[in-house]
Amino acid sequence: MMQIIGVAAAIVLSFVVTLLFGVPKQTAHRAESVTAGPDLEPEASIIETREANTKVVPANAIVTLPAEGSHTTDLVASADGESIALADVDDPVFSSGAMGQGIGIKPTSGNVYAPISGKVLTALDSGHAYGIRSETGVEVLVHVGVNTVQMKGEGFTMHVKKGDTVEAGQPLVTFDRQAVAEAGYQDTVITIITNSGNFSTIEPQVGKQLTAGELAVVVER
Repeated sequence: MMQIIGVAAAIVLSFVVTLLFGVPKQTAHRAESVTAGPDLEPEASIIETREANTKVVPANAIVTLPAEGSHTTDLVASADGESIALADVDDPVFSSGAMGQGIGIKPTSGNVYAPISGKVLTALDSGHAYGIRSETGVEVLVHVGVNTVQMKGEGFTMHVKKGDTVEAGQPLVTFDRQAVAEAGYQDTVITIITNSGNFSTIEPQVGKQLTAGELAVVVER
């Protein structure tokens, strides 16, 4: 069974990495960061804040980073919440480690931020996944939820688009946690270094209550 999962994960890995970090130019993407696409409802009807602690953050608002957040390879937390090991994420593609090393966060709000400064190579129209490459060569996948691609963008408001340059702590997307729950999916925010083999040390800070912008993964060459 583990061999089957490993093979399946490897297939998915090669597809996802190609999609996020080597997408053909003709692939469609949003022209504006928060404008609804053809398969999405207008923003006002997408996000209905039902939780007192969930607010749609401005697209240009950057969370305050502690000193360690300025490192050029370390990753900061993409969301507020409890950090967990990838092995505890309820999806074998992520938990097997086949896609790379990283961290999961059980969020307490629907705001998701860039874990590192760099260029957005891919921002899927569904709003649930982003590929970022830093100037130091770290390739990061930020994946909001498990199987949330099935929601086809409902409940997700994007703040960036492909080609944007972002700073660590800059908002990527705001999503409706209740909508995700009602659709039957988990809302774990997953951050993975897809080129993990290029680094000598990757140490996720698991088992902590993190605030977005705090050190989440130590990365050394």
